Amino acid sequence: MVRVGVCTDHPAKLKDTQDKIEEYLKKRSCWYEMEAFLGIKELLAALEGEKLDILFLEMISEKQAKAAVMLGQKEKDMKQVFLMEGKKKDFCLPEDLPFASVAAENLEEALPELIDRFFWKEHYLKRERMILSTKGRQVVIPIRELMYLERDKRLTTL
Repeated sequence: MVRVGVCTDHPAKLKDTQDKIEEYLKKRSCWYEMEAFLGIKELLAALEGEKLDILFLEMISEKQAKAAVMLGQKEKDMKQVFLMEGKKKDFCLPEDLPFASVAAENLEEALPELIDRFFWKEHYLKRERMILSTKGRQVVIPIRELMYLERDKRLTTL
């Protein structure tokens, strides 16, 4: 399941952005859980014990940029998509922060590329596992950690 968060300061924009993302995820037949946050304070309070896989964050102020940097450093696996209004603003963001920015009015067109390039491949690689049965018990091996596999009749060598 993909955990998606959307955060803006305006209720109408929040609903509109959430609808666009949900429409795309449903079209992809994806299992997802969507959370909406009205403002940075609500987002920071809610993320204390929870994790998101991807966050769509409206970026209109330096305060939001600082919160994004703090979240990126705290939640290393969370991807962030900054929704910019009008022309792109210059915010100080570290190079190693996993983020992308897109004009808010172009979100629908950008979603396929953003989600596929930025998120899906890594998401599925992290969660794919191989299950082997040996001597009556099951062993779960993450595909990412598998370097070599050889099968000779009933003998499997890892």
